[in-house]
Amino acid sequence: ALMRRFAQHTSQQRTVIDATLIDRADASPAAHVAAEQSEQVDVTLRKLLADLDDRERMVIVRHYGLQLSGENDRPPQTLAQIGAELAVSAERARQIEKRAVKKLQLSATTLGLSLEQILSPAD
Repeated sequence: ALMRRFAQHTSQQRTVIDATLIDRADASPAAHVAAEQSEQVDVTLRKLLADLDDRERMVIVRHYGLQLSGENDRPPQTLAQIGAELAVSAERARQIEKRAVKKLQLSATTLGLSLEQILSPAD
């Protein structure tokens, strides 16, 4: 039974890899570059967001409408909307965001990046 599950898993992985290769073969070189850059941004964002606690991460992802590998299919939200979800005021959500942005700026600077290149607020 274990070997059967392993074989199924391996077969599914091969199918995904084959589909990806076919998609890439059909794409233009510019599409390859754009896909790689998008993946690079996703990896960098994940590294930066890993330095935040759960509430800070949630506020940043939702307020800026960050799309991380399909995790967030929502448009950017206001701090009032996020505060209501967290059962805190919009002002408290703003304070959480401010603290998170400071942490992100420090992490981004350490990586030689500019946070402004990545984030653009909803309000």
